[in-house]
Amino acid sequence: MTSGDGWFEGRGAKAKHSSGLLFAERNASIKMKGQQVMLEWSECPVLESVPGKVSGAWVFRGTRVPVSVILKNLKHMTMDQLGENYPSVRREQIESVLDFLAGSAEPNFTGEPVPAIVIHAHPAR
Repeated sequence: MTSGDGWFEGRGAKAKHSSGLLFAERNASIKMKGQQVMLEWSECPVLESVPGKVSGAWVFRGTRVPVSVILKNLKHMTMDQLGENYPSVRREQIESVLDFLAGSAEPNFTGEPVPAIVIHAHPAR
């Protein structure tokens, strides 16, 4: 369910939708081409969520900088600018989160056969 302020509630979790991403307390969900991908932020070693620290938001470990702030600023800032504006977050931490997101977007292979796509090339006539 969505409230007017952009918050979603369901299955015991409350999350905020922002810039196409859904950030939740323990995991996040990204919709990609009609499929929902669940992210388990606790599996990203450079992030932490501590009750009472920035309201329990996922922050870069050892800082008070929420991961959502860095992700939102990636639209209009370079990595160098992020480093200047958020000196407590190391470049390696940001790269680790980006690698985590990229890895989460890869397909999960279940061992079931996938239909093959065969392309036949014919010489021009």
